[in-house]
Amino acid sequence: MAAHRDHFFAGLCKVLGKPEWAQDPRFSTLAARRQNKSLLLPMIEEVLKTRRGEEWVEDLVREDVPAGPIHTLDRVFSDPHVLLRQMIIEVDGPEGKKVKTIANPLKSDQMPLNVYTGAPRVGEHTAEVLSSLLGYSQEMVENLRKKGVIKLSEKK
Repeated sequence: MAAHRDHFFAGLCKVLGKPEWAQDPRFSTLAARRQNKSLLLPMIEEVLKTRRGEEWVEDLVREDVPAGPIHTLDRVFSDPHVLLRQMIIEVDGPEGKKVKTIANPLKSDQMPLNVYTGAPRVGEHTAEVLSSLLGYSQEMVENLRKKGVIKLSEKK
């Protein structure tokens, strides 16, 4: 929730059943709320503990206080809107196992839906980076690998 403006804070107080807080000089302005944050936050938290988050969000939104849930990953991955927008895709992960990841948020008829190619494996580009960007010779790269300083892996 975002009750940073005085009218949002008044709406929050109303929803919390504590309308008197909006008139309290310690909390009636943003500056006062900042100054008394260590007092105010525990008071709000104590009231919020009395109901489920979804219930608070419904009431806050109805009162025009900006609010929304904070989802756990399992809820994100099963959210109807996320699924409808095809925001979760499966890609080839390590050892050929499928891994769920976030899709490209930009959607267009002219753009492929899945442009994700997967994360590189540990060491997959090490030799390339060391030689092309840092100028290491193949012998230097191999010496680092033998000493255990770097790990090299084959491309997928």
